[in-house]
Amino acid sequence: MDCAGANVVLGQGIGIARNGCGQIVKIGYDEKPIGISLDPLFDGVISIQGHYGYDWVSWRKVINLIVAGKLDLKSMISHKMTLSQFREAFDFLREKKYI
Repeated sequence: MDCAGANVVLGQGIGIARNGCGQIVKIGYDEKPIGISLDPLFDGVISIQGHYGYDWVSWRKVINLIVAGKLDLKSMISHKMTLSQFREAFDFLREKKYI
């Protein structure tokens, strides 16, 4: 499972996947094109699958963790902004300044 998203990680995964039965699930994504050959997937009969990590099952599990007090959201939130500040908030996210 590639959760990091960096293209180099996908390349490493392809390199270590077992021939004939290897499977890679790509959860994380890089902003740049992959830039590597996918030929080893075909040569080794390795499958790769994308994953959308935010389905209702995931959200239900996260909500249950919050309710159980096992997830500290306060330490993850760096700023609170009003709805009218949405443009500024998205700029912060793009610039990776705040969470």
